[in-house]
Amino acid sequence: MNAGVQASEALVSSNSSHWLLYILVGINLFLSVYQFLKMAKFREREIEDTNIRHKEIIEQQRQQFAEQLKQLNEQHTRELEVKVIVESQKERIEDIRQLTSDYLLKVSELKKVVYNNLLHRIRDEEGYKNNLQSISENYFELTYPALEAKNLLEFRLSEIENTDHLIKYTNDLYHKTKMTPIKIYECDTFSPPNGQFPLEYKGEFTRKKYDDEQNDARQKLFDESTKYLKSQWTSLYNKIDKLSDF
Repeated sequence: MNAGVQASEALVSSNSSHWLLYILVGINLFLSVYQFLKMAKFREREIEDTNIRHKEIIEQQRQQFAEQLKQLNEQHTRELEVKVIVESQKERIEDIRQLTSDYLLKVSELKKVVYNNLLHRIRDEEGYKNNLQSISENYFELTYPALEAKNLLEFRLSEIENTDHLIKYTNDLYHKTKMTPIKIYECDTFSPPNGQFPLEYKGEFTRKKYDDEQNDARQKLFDESTKYLKSQWTSLYNKIDKLSDF
């Protein structure tokens, strides 16, 4: 009888232990699942935060790159602008220098023609008078290169600011250099009222007056052109220095 009771109690005790074990296992499993889900959710939030930070970093880098690119583009644009200005000014300086040089050369050639006509008038007044038509034709033909050089220089100067004085000196030199054969023939200094001066003296007087005025006009153009070109070269060097600072 007692043995049956003990066996029954043992069975009950055994069943209780099993149930307790099941409960503990279930609780442990629940806690494991809960912990797993909690960690998974935490990990998910962590990944999401990481992604957000990563996106923010990428956006910051993108903005920095865009700003750097903008600055580089602006710098490159400024460099190009300065280079264009430098090249344009350099070309302008070279044009003025070359055109002025060409003009002075043609003026010298025209002056030589006038000198030859003056000497012809002094040495052979009758022959000069008789051949005045052909002398005039030859003079105007030889005058054209100087006139063309003058027009080219004045046209180039007219495209540039603050060059009115150079245009004036260019024009003055031409008018102080040219002297038509008719004007030479009609010049009063070749026929003094009292007629007492030798022809050579009269001719020298005319030539000296012409020479003094022409040389003065030539020197003014030369000096002012030189001054202008020097100022332009100085300005150009300053722009080149500015370009090297970029």
